[in-house]
Amino acid sequence: MNEKIKLLELLRHEIDNLKINDSSLDPEILELMYTATSKDIYKDVLWGIRMDEGHEEMDSVLESLQELPQEAQAFMAAGLRAYRNMEIVRLAN
Repeated sequence: MNEKIKLLELLRHEIDNLKINDSSLDPEILELMYTATSKDIYKDVLWGIRMDEGHEEMDSVLESLQELPQEAQAFMAAGLRAYRNMEIVRLAN
């Protein structure tokens, strides 16, 4: 399975957990962010962009993390957890 698709599955799990366990977050916004991210990931799979390729846009987002809404902060944290979990699984195999 493509590692990007696996990451997307792990992100889905993390977002579902956020929606269940943190009622202060707007689940519709989290779902919109997941949908947009999944479209980008599928586009990357089709066009072959590497996951570890640097992106100036991502660097600027990370720098301004404190200015983002709580849903965006939670979503990014979920993405990092999903990526970490994927790395753990990869190392175990």
